[in-house]
Amino acid sequence: MSSPFSLPLSLSLLGGLTSSFMITRVNTNAPPVLVFFIIPLLVIYILFQILSAILPNLESTGRRVGDYVSSTTMGGVDDTGYLQVFPTLFGVFLLFVVLLAAGMFKLNQ
Repeated sequence: MSSPFSLPLSLSLLGGLTSSFMITRVNTNAPPVLVFFIIPLLVIYILFQILSAILPNLESTGRRVGDYVSSTTMGGVDDTGYLQVFPTLFGVFLLFVVLLAAGMFKLNQ
């Protein structure tokens, strides 16, 4: 199953978020509709069109890199064998966090 979320789109979204951040840093009294809606959408659209036109193989390269990272990560997890121990450790950690939040480990009583 193919996903419509692609590398050019994710880079464009990152560019849109960066543009919004930079505008708020430079001009603090700009209209919020302009800063958080219009300019980021314009930047996302322009970057997506540029990345799609200039780098047509970016999607396949991104997919190959993603598959490599996923394969390497899952191979490392499978090699360590921690996948079988993790649920027990997570349960103990969750119990510790609940007891800590309930105040069971207060030093000065």
